[in-house]
Amino acid sequence: MIIRDINIDKGSWLSEVMEEIPTNTILNKVMTGCGATTLEINAARHSIIIEPNLPVIIGKKAQHDFLFAVYEGTTREDVKAYLAGEEDGYRKIITTPEGFDKKVLPAMYELSIPVYEEYFLLFDECEKPIQDVGYRGDIYLPVEDFFKFKGKAMVSATPIIPSDPRFRGTRF
Repeated sequence: MIIRDINIDKGSWLSEVMEEIPTNTILNKVMTGCGATTLEINAARHSIIIEPNLPVIIGKKAQHDFLFAVYEGTTREDVKAYLAGEEDGYRKIITTPEGFDKKVLPAMYELSIPVYEEYFLLFDECEKPIQDVGYRGDIYLPVEDFFKFKGKAMVSATPIIPSDPRFRGTRF
């Protein structure tokens, strides 16, 4: 695992020290609210952002109306309509882990979108699948797909250092 320290002052934004979150990174942001998710929302690339909790999705959607939010009530057909619609920039999808596995990926497969090559996957609060899998089994579903993405990162203020050998060479 590669460890690189980047310091930012309290009250500063991550966007002040980096243009985008690098791939193959577990970003230990230490403090919450420094703009890691917003950095990806504004990155010049197609993105899928996995959030473990609905309030974060609703809050980010309220701040960024161009985000496509996937959670209970959003259908696979809704996802397909968004993806097949007129493209006016980068596609930005924010979803629960369950929505990713049951709606986003199947919609992309049905539309023959090369998701693993064309989209960057950001797994926010990456400690949650480990902590919550006991009572929320589907939260872990996107982890296997995570490794298939060419562009990918995990972020947390309290990450758990992974023991999975597939993380070797990951920046932390």
